[in-house]
Amino acid sequence: MEEKKKVEKEEEAMSEAPPFSHQGGIAGQKRRSLLHATLLHVAIRIKYLFSSWFFLKPVLLPGNTAYPSRFTPEGMPRIGLPAQYAVHLLWLVGMFLRSVPILMYVLAKLRVMQILNWMHSKVMVCNDRV
Repeated sequence: MEEKKKVEKEEEAMSEAPPFSHQGGIAGQKRRSLLHATLLHVAIRIKYLFSSWFFLKPVLLPGNTAYPSRFTPEGMPRIGLPAQYAVHLLWLVGMFLRSVPILMYVLAKLRVMQILNWMHSKVMVCNDRV
């Protein structure tokens, strides 16, 4: 008997819920103005800027992310901080050089690209030993 009353209450609650309008919001709900939505978006970005230490937190903390994945295998070795900083430096240089190809040519002539390739091979060899 009690279960029947629970089911009836749930059905009543679902029938009383306001339907969604075709505009993407709940019917009867007041929409935000463009200025209000823009200010909320800016506030969220500023909050993330400060909570991530001006976007340096993912770069400086160990691991590529602060949130461990549940899909990470149990016996997977962790990368050391010097190797992580070397990989981040290589990523940064690689991203910058992709946007300025003439600089890549200049650095190749100055043998800087060989140093980066050597550094990459040393980092990968060190991580294979772990």
